[in-house]
Order: sequence, then structure tokens, then C-alpha cells
Amino acid sequence: MDTTFDFEKIRNSPPKYDRELYAATIKAIQKVTSIQYKRQRSFYFNRMRDSLKLRKMNVARELKTNLDMVLAPVAAKRRLMEKEKLADSNTLDDEIKLRNGSKSVIKGRQVESDSDDSDAEVDDN
Repeated sequence: MDTTFDFEKIRNSPPKYDRELYAATIKAIQKVTSIQYKRQRSFYFNRMRDSLKLRKMNVARELKTNLDMVLAPVAAKRRLMEKEKLADSNTLDDEIKLRNGSKSVIKGRQVESDSDDSDAEVDDN
């Protein structure tokens, strides 16, 4: 007689309900699951370490090249308002100087707007 047959007989019959055995089994299952999860994460991060470095380098390069896109909305709005005030004050100063008789006020200055219909350049002729 082989003793393994005795174990098979015991395994095939359902065990009697034992509350302590049930609780111990649940705890063991939870512990095994947490160990599996930790191992899976560590294996994943070990595999992805090189690609993570590349992604971080790409993000850093992208931030350096497009830093103006990252500015806070309030700061961007304030910066735009300052540009508009500066442009308004420049045009106001230019108009005042032109009315007072100074003709070569704006020659050579670049206008920040993209429109071609600006009449901001005045010649000395």
C-alpha cells in the first residue's frame, strides 16, 4: 500500500467547518496576495527603469524648450496686460510727440503685433 492514497482520500473529502482554520486561511491568502503584488511592482519597475529615465529626460527637455507654456494662468494674464499697457503707453507717447512736432520718433522701432496694416513707422522725409 502506498501512503499517498491515504492523503488523496483525505483531500477529496471536504473538511469539517473550522472557524479558526477558515480565518487562518483567509489571512494566509491576504499575505500571499500582498507579497505577489509587491513582487510584481518591483519586477515591473526594474524592467521599466531605463524607459522611465528616458521619459523623465524628455519631459525635462520639453519643459526647458516650452517654459512659456507652463506659466501660471494668472501670471500669463498679468504679463499680457503689462504688454498691452506698454504698447498703449508707447503709442500714446508717440502721438503726443508727433503732435508737438517731433517727426523722427518711431523710426526703426519694431512693433510687436503681427498685423501688416500698422502705421507705426514714420520717415524723416
